[in-house]
Amino acid sequence: VSTQSTGLSWSTTTSGDDWIEFVVQVKTIGWVGIGFKADENTMKNADILLMREHLPENVNTSSTPFDLMDCYAVDVGPPTLDRDLGGTDDAVPLSYENRNDVKVFRFKRRWSTNDKWDKPLDRNVKNKLIFAFNTETRELVYHGPSRASTARIDFNQGEVKLEKIPRGLTLATIILSSISIFLAVLVIIYIFKFKWFFVHLGHHFCQLVNFGFILGYISIILISLPEPTDSICLAFIWLLSYSFVFVFGSIFLKALRLWKIFRSVEKIKNGMQPKKPTYKFQFILLAILVVTEFAFLLTWSLVDPLKAKYVLVEKDTTKNLRCKSDSQGWWIAFVVYKLVVMACGSFFVIELRDKKDSLSESKRMIFSLMMTFFSSLISTIIGFFLSDRAVEIEVSLIVFAVLFIFNMNMVLLFLPLIYGITIGSLAKNMTSDPMGIFNKSKYSKSTGSSSYAN
Repeated sequence: VSTQSTGLSWSTTTSGDDWIEFVVQVKTIGWVGIGFKADENTMKNADILLMREHLPENVNTSSTPFDLMDCYAVDVGPPTLDRDLGGTDDAVPLSYENRNDVKVFRFKRRWSTNDKWDKPLDRNVKNKLIFAFNTETRELVYHGPSRASTARIDFNQGEVKLEKIPRGLTLATIILSSISIFLAVLVIIYIFKFKWFFVHLGHHFCQLVNFGFILGYISIILISLPEPTDSICLAFIWLLSYSFVFVFGSIFLKALRLWKIFRSVEKIKNGMQPKKPTYKFQFILLAILVVTEFAFLLTWSLVDPLKAKYVLVEKDTTKNLRCKSDSQGWWIAFVVYKLVVMACGSFFVIELRDKKDSLSESKRMIFSLMMTFFSSLISTIIGFFLSDRAVEIEVSLIVFAVLFIFNMNMVLLFLPLIYGITIGSLAKNMTSDPMGIFNKSKYSKSTGSSSYAN
């Protein structure tokens, strides 16, 4: 039931609970109210719910998103609070939004309460509804002509089924992510113990890649929870976003470091004296990536935050609670930015394609970036077409994509090195070392870490 500036919508569930959820929207600076089962041609004896936004000084201190008053119209005029009549407050405020001066109030109440000052709502029959709002003041004074008292609504018509993420999907995500986190931690420990084997790649960045894996695995655990909240939605996108920064930003910086090392080696062969490669420049670039990501996520969170919202699917017969922003443009920017970082990494990896693969890892990094690029692109396209389907399909796609991309990168980038270290073949390839990069003594306990790691 709606016009251009006012509207009332509701949803019920067939899951056995006794709640009905309402969304009231109106363009006003004042209050708005709806009432049930008033006497004919009057507001008298109506069960009324009044809504208004909090005063600015109360926004940060109130425990509710807006003022919601459960009232009863003893007579024509300002209604009386149920609790002042000896009753109780039985309506629950859920959320409040201001969309270009159109106020949107969301709340729920039971079909029937134990309060004698509440009118029970009847199922499968039309209930009388009155509606009024004041366009000039939030004070509870006469509303003027902005009212209606002839509506009859069957709130049970078109009953919507509420579907949650299956517990099996949540449990499977937690188990698989926990195993993956355990493996990433083992790789971090292995890199720390044998870091001189990883110095040419930048062992700091190898550890950051695995730290990014862990953030990604935690993010999909959050998104797979049956009832996400606004806080969970925000935590999910921040963790997922920074997981890509640390994983693919670090791969990009690894490739850049290798590229600089081999360029320096070529200069030595030509009789030149290049500067020794250090981590300073790469860490500056990483800091730029982290700050850029923070600015983007902060803007997204302030302008159009990811929130837990009910979404109607399957011809409006089912609703799901999922993390959504009003605009899909943020997700497009999210994906494009990540692809740009991978493209920069690809440039330096391609430059290394003719170098000794046991040292440059160029083939594995090229395959890693290409696999990630196409997997991300395909997942995004599929997700766009499935956005109006059941929530378990959308969440399953996100979980599968993150597990596949991150686990494949872990296998491609680290398993061959760990295997080579374990069987001792990798050290045999580290004999030609004109810049002293692979000098194991520099990483002994007695001498500490080399200058290349600082």
